[in-house]
Amino acid sequence: MALWCPSTLSDSEPTPPQAPRHVLDQHASARLSALLDGRTSRCVKLSVSDWKCLLPHVKAPRKAGSCAISRLSAGDPLGYLLLASPSPDAYRASMDTLFTEYLGDIVARLLVRLGDHGG
Repeated sequence: MALWCPSTLSDSEPTPPQAPRHVLDQHASARLSALLDGRTSRCVKLSVSDWKCLLPHVKAPRKAGSCAISRLSAGDPLGYLLLASPSPDAYRASMDTLFTEYLGDIVARLLVRLGDHGG
């Protein structure tokens, strides 16, 4: 699991059991947006190179993995939530993403609350 958000929301290092947070730079944003392909949430295969780029805190699988990606927004774009598995079949394109969209909505609301209270 990884949370990608702007640097203003990633200033402090998270402590377990929080997901690792990464600063959303232009390269990661472009790659995550491309994987979403215009959707709010999507399940896709994750290449080894994408894994290394988007989940640098977790050892990459030897072959492609899979992930569910949700765009986080509460009026304004807030980042992305990435749920990944080293198994290429854990998250399949045919899977419903209603739950991951719901989870993304909750995380987005928490990010807004965190931003309003200064962390």
